[in-house]
Amino acid sequence: IAGLNSDLSLRPAGVEKVRITSGGNVGIGTTSPGYKLEVNGTFYSAGSSVAYKENIEDLEVDSSLIHSLRAVSYDYKKKYKDFGYNVKEGKQLGLISEEVAETIPELAIMKDGIPKNVDYQKLSVVLLKEVQNLKKEVEELKK
Repeated sequence: IAGLNSDLSLRPAGVEKVRITSGGNVGIGTTSPGYKLEVNGTFYSAGSSVAYKENIEDLEVDSSLIHSLRAVSYDYKKKYKDFGYNVKEGKQLGLISEEVAETIPELAIMKDGIPKNVDYQKLSVVLLKEVQNLKKEVEELKK
């Protein structure tokens, strides 16, 4: 709608599902999107094909950084329990995004310049490379 100066929301069955702010941000599952697209929930995005990439190089991993990451268990604060997706009750497992941002910034997901989450998909790539490095080291030691 041209000239609209307020937020627009879609409310099927009276429940807000999508919001477009007057500033142009789109939120799915959130009433206050802080990004051009913010999804509170899960979504699918393709993009791992070589067709999407350039300047491809083998990953170099600083083992000391990986080994300094602190794995933690925790409970979600009640108001964040369903933050993004439904989680099981009780203890959760993970990393602290602020610590990850200081150690391996490429793994931190930032919002407004503040670490808010960890890119666990990328973490698996870093860990795969470290496992490969350790396997190579073990093979050399066996010789």
